Amino acid sequence: MNCERCRELLLEGMGWMEPPPDPAEAAEVEQHVASCPACAQERETWARVSSSLRAEDEAPDALIMEALWAQVQRSAASAAPPRPPQPSWELLTLEELARSLRMTPEWVEANLDDIPHLYLGGLVRFRRARIAAWLEQKEAAQQRLRRRIEELRPHEEAAGTWALAGSLPLTA
Repeated sequence: MNCERCRELLLEGMGWMEPPPDPAEAAEVEQHVASCPACAQERETWARVSSSLRAEDEAPDALIMEALWAQVQRSAASAAPPRPPQPSWELLTLEELARSLRMTPEWVEANLDDIPHLYLGGLVRFRRARIAAWLEQKEAAQQRLRRRIEELRPHEEAAGTWALAGSLPLTA
């Protein structure tokens, strides 16, 4: 979830917009807010506004709240200059990659057989886009492994043996 969508859902979650947010989206918002200080601050601000309006027994009109929301978005957009797009060929050094992976340079060197890299002028370099794709592949492989392990876990009907779920008939 990105910050813009999170902020939209935060506004809906305050009860000013119809329909109320979907429970799955609400859970995504909570997860995003837990990892994004800017959105956490946004939620606190909207909670204070909501509390203040309710304390004065005012029911905020949805159109007024949408206009306020648009104003907040404009001020946020003008406050932070947009980041230029990163070129797909952006190269990382061994140390930069180690820092971004939160590993040691020695670990990166030891795993060069697995990590996509190239040599330029005798120095090892890593393309940011290739590293991102490599990480996606690693994550997908781990998810497949977790699913396979879950399939092989013993089930009550398997009487303590390792078997694929549903492969053994139930006996009475």
